[in-house]
Amino acid sequence: MHCYGLTIPQTHTLFYHHIPISPTTISLQPIITYPTTNSLCSLRTNATLNGGHVVSTEVSHRSFYELLGIPLSGSFTEIKQAYKQLVRKYHPDVSPPDRIEEYTKTFILVQEAYETHSDPRLRDMYDRDMAVGIHLAFNSRTRYHNDDHVSCS
Repeated sequence: MHCYGLTIPQTHTLFYHHIPISPTTISLQPIITYPTTNSLCSLRTNATLNGGHVVSTEVSHRSFYELLGIPLSGSFTEIKQAYKQLVRKYHPDVSPPDRIEEYTKTFILVQEAYETHSDPRLRDMYDRDMAVGIHLAFNSRTRYHNDDHVSCS
């Protein structure tokens, strides 16, 4: 992805380089180049033994549908009901003291799943991406995560 003279919203400041431009000339040289590979696809699930139960410290391999416990054809009512139930279970304020980090990560994923599936446009985008096998990289806050080339002019 290349961006000519502009920054993309939510771009990390390490990737931004200010190039002074005189008022009479405009330079269209690329200032930002992103790799096309995705490091999120290599996430692994770690498990620990906690009180006789195997506990996953990462739920990254699960789709948002699996996380919410709803079918692919789940209605908005089912999504909302699953979201409310999981938020009550994984909210950091009600988590056991020894599992705060795990519950917080799961809570954030549940919120992201709800945001994605409650918006028909984002849900369609997620379903399309999941069909081609890149659901691990989906982020409802980063709208153009899988575009190969985006030019701003």
